[in-house]
Amino acid sequence: MAKVKGIFNVQGTVQNVSFYTMRGSDEVIMRAKGGPKKSTIKRSERFAKVRLNNHEWKGCTKMGSQIKSSFCGMTRLADYPFIGSLNALAKKIQLCDTENPQGERSIYLSRHKELITGFSVNKNNPFDSLFKSTIAYTIDRESLSCRITIPRINTEIHLNNYRNLPLFRLSVGLVCLSDLGLNEDKKEYIPLNNDLFHHGKLFTGEWMSTQGVFDEQQTELIIPHREEQTINEYISLVLCVGIEFGTLGNNGKPVEVKYAGAAKILTVV
Repeated sequence: MAKVKGIFNVQGTVQNVSFYTMRGSDEVIMRAKGGPKKSTIKRSERFAKVRLNNHEWKGCTKMGSQIKSSFCGMTRLADYPFIGSLNALAKKIQLCDTENPQGERSIYLSRHKELITGFSVNKNNPFDSLFKSTIAYTIDRESLSCRITIPRINTEIHLNNYRNLPLFRLSVGLVCLSDLGLNEDKKEYIPLNNDLFHHGKLFTGEWMSTQGVFDEQQTELIIPHREEQTINEYISLVLCVGIEFGTLGNNGKPVEVKYAGAAKILTVV
């Protein structure tokens, strides 16, 4: 049943058309139902290329989920459902593979790091609009480590407290992501380096007042790993940064405020 929420504002289903909204957008989206049957797509020669594309898309969604996981829990700061954007970026990376035929193309993130560098989980208030200073970093691939310097912060200059909340804190995460390729029977996309797949380390700073001046801070992230787990050309190190705002809860302790913050991929090496 469709619900009318105003002139030309409908939610629900009318015959074969669905109307719905998404967080991060005030528009009503319309989608028509129907299309070829699943059995037709699976067997008909007319859909041979569709089957190849569908097979490759499984790898894209897996890479999109992998990149999403590199935010180390900062995804709660997103203001729109960004997984679709990550899947689309993974498809761009996959199309760059000229070594394998259509239907079997790998996703070499390590060769196209620039495509996800700077990716933001926010459209309305991205990280750079909230924290107006430069976080310095030095990454050592061999030791799977990163030294981070958070500069001196003067909240009147460097902070955009757009929700007028009393507290803020910064988080930084370093994660190993692996290129993806098909397994031996070419049925499933798997990490090309499974040793370090999804290994990571997160640093979350202390809550600080949104009114004040704070000295420079330094921290080091070292991804836990065994000596035999070595990095190779299939591994990318993704460094993400996030800022979130909070308030005092009923017990007087700091609590984060939902959707008040931002996060982005700082660099990929």
